[in-house]
Amino acid sequence: MTDPRGIDYYYNDGKPSLAGDDFIVIKASEGASFPPDGSIPQWYTEEQNRIRTVGAVFGAFLFYHPGTDNGAQLANFVKRANLQDGDIIQLDCETTDGLGWSTINAQKNDMLAKLKVRYPRNRILLYTYIDFWNHIDSTVGDGLWIADPSAPAGQPRINTPWVMHQYGSNNVDFDVANFPSSDAFRSWASFGDNQTGEPVMIIHYLSDGEVWALAEGAYWNVASPDELSQYQNGITPKPLQAHVSDEEHARVLAAFTRTTVTIDATTAEAVGSAIAAALQGKLTIPGFTVNLSGTASPSA
Repeated sequence: MTDPRGIDYYYNDGKPSLAGDDFIVIKASEGASFPPDGSIPQWYTEEQNRIRTVGAVFGAFLFYHPGTDNGAQLANFVKRANLQDGDIIQLDCETTDGLGWSTINAQKNDMLAKLKVRYPRNRILLYTYIDFWNHIDSTVGDGLWIADPSAPAGQPRINTPWVMHQYGSNNVDFDVANFPSSDAFRSWASFGDNQTGEPVMIIHYLSDGEVWALAEGAYWNVASPDELSQYQNGITPKPLQAHVSDEEHARVLAAFTRTTVTIDATTAEAVGSAIAAALQGKLTIPGFTVNLSGTASPSA
C-alpha cells in the first residue's frame, strides 16, 4: 500500500520517532481549560517544532466535550495550537458527557462550524470510533477520521467515505490517509489542485430564514436564497453548512467592520477586498446578487 501514513499521539507518549511519517498529529487541548500552563504546553511546542523540522504535515487535535461551551473550547484550542495554513485539525469526538445524541449532533456541528470560521485555510476532520459514528449524523467538516484498529490499514468497516483510518497503536496511534500518494495528500491539506485562493465558505442558516455566508474575511447576507444551491455548486471546496443561533450570528457579524456593497455578475463593484476579487470569478449566475456586509479584515 502506498497511501500516506502517519501517527497521532499526546503528551503521555513522550517524544516518539517521527521517521517516515507523512503526517503527524498531536493533542493541543481538551475542553475549555486543559492543559494548564506548564510542562504540557511546553511539550506541545517542542513536538510541534520537531514535526515541522522533519517536514511532515503537522496537525493538532482538540479532545472535544459536547457538554462544555463551544466558544470556550475554541478559545482554549486557539491559545494552544499555534497553527499555520495547511496544518490539519482533528476534532476528537468520542465522549457523550451524558448527553443525548441529538444534542451531541447539534453541539458537534456547531463546533465544526466555529473551527472553520476561525481556520478557513485548514482542513478540519471529525475523529471518532465506529460505535460512536453509528449514532451521530454525517456532518464531518472536511472529512471523517475513523478509528477501527481491528481492520487492516485502509479498510475500515464502514460504508461511508473516509479521509483517515486509525488502524493500530503501539504507544502511538497509526493512521493511513485515503489518498494515492503523499503529494496528493499534501495538495489536499494545503487546498491545492487549483483550489488555493478560492473561497472557503461557510453557510449560516438563521432561525428567521435568513441565509448568510462567511468566506475570506467577509460575512454577507445572501440576497437570493433560492439560488444558493447554484452558487454553492460553483465553489470548491464545497461550503460547510451550519444552523446558528441569533446570538452566534451577532457575534460573527460584530467581528467585522461594517460596510454595505452589492456585487453582481455585471457590475462587480470594487470594494478593495480579497473576497471581492475571489467572488467576482464565481458570480456568473445571471441576476444573482449578494450583499456584502464586512471588509476583508476583522475589526480590532
